[in-house]
Amino acid sequence: MWLALLAVLILAALARFSALDLVPPGWRDDELIEIGMDTRIQEGWRPLYIREAEGHEPLFHYLHAGTLALFGHNTFGYRWLPAAFGLLSTG
Repeated sequence: MWLALLAVLILAALARFSALDLVPPGWRDDELIEIGMDTRIQEGWRPLYIREAEGHEPLFHYLHAGTLALFGHNTFGYRWLPAAFGLLSTG
């Protein structure tokens, strides 16, 4: 049973990460607003509440700012974390 689940997760990962620039967005779908906020976080902005993001808590934005710092401001850096969360929701 767990082998079937693992196979589904591997197939989902291959499908999701093989063409990050072609697949629809993952967990959050408004990437321009997300990237703007996450860039501000990289520059030192430390909110506990983000009005621009419909008022939700900033955990996703802090994590996304980290992936942007790690991978750079490119398609992979922008789309990796939402794709990873999408993959987690597959399981």
